[in-house]
Amino acid sequence: MNEVTYLFGAGASCKALPIVKDIPTKLSILSSSLDEKINEAFRDDTYHKVYSNLKTLKKEYYEEIDSTINWLRDESFKHASIDTFAKKLWLKEEYKKLFKLKMGLSLFFTIEQAMKAPDPRYDVFFASIIEDLKILPPNIKILSWNYDVQLELAFSEFINEHSFPFLFNRLGVSSKSYNFDKDNGFCVYKLNGTTGLVHRGNYNYKFFIENLKEGINHNFIKDIAETFYSAIH
Repeated sequence: MNEVTYLFGAGASCKALPIVKDIPTKLSILSSSLDEKINEAFRDDTYHKVYSNLKTLKKEYYEEIDSTINWLRDESFKHASIDTFAKKLWLKEEYKKLFKLKMGLSLFFTIEQAMKAPDPRYDVFFASIIEDLKILPPNIKILSWNYDVQLELAFSEFINEHSFPFLFNRLGVSSKSYNFDKDNGFCVYKLNGTTGLVHRGNYNYKFFIENLKEGINHNFIKDIAETFYSAIH
């Protein structure tokens, strides 16, 4: 059996998530929603649902999220890409700001992915490589440049299991900061890690939210707000 490695690069999730150049605009829309300066055109958008639920939480939770998204929006417009800004912070050893950036992106992508179905091309990919849901093809490895969870969300629809810890284990997801790879052949290595994970060192982690199955509701907002606030502080 031939060994096969797939590389998922920029644009692999573009039918569900904004590509790098569109992130500043999306952050701006979310920021406007959180500031309740949202235009009538967006009044029925899911972003308004985010705002409505956030305002029912503790004031400090809301204010921390609002200020972080505003900061991330402003900095993303100043730089060629959010990745460029992250690299600059790392080079300057401004690690607190880098952590804040990672947490802000995790919040942003968690909200974005809770709003819609995953990119349908992942669905096609899994349907083309899987012969038996009990055993993923051991000769296949995946390298992903992306830090979203589109791959995991698409796979969840095949097995009707939506818990991220379960999905990460089943797919053997790993990066330099965490390792779910059970050394059973099939595995996914994320070159840039995963948004939505709060790293606590020594491979300890906490997911922003256990699953996205229920979409955006009060419990979803409460969970990600509490996790975000505790991580920042």
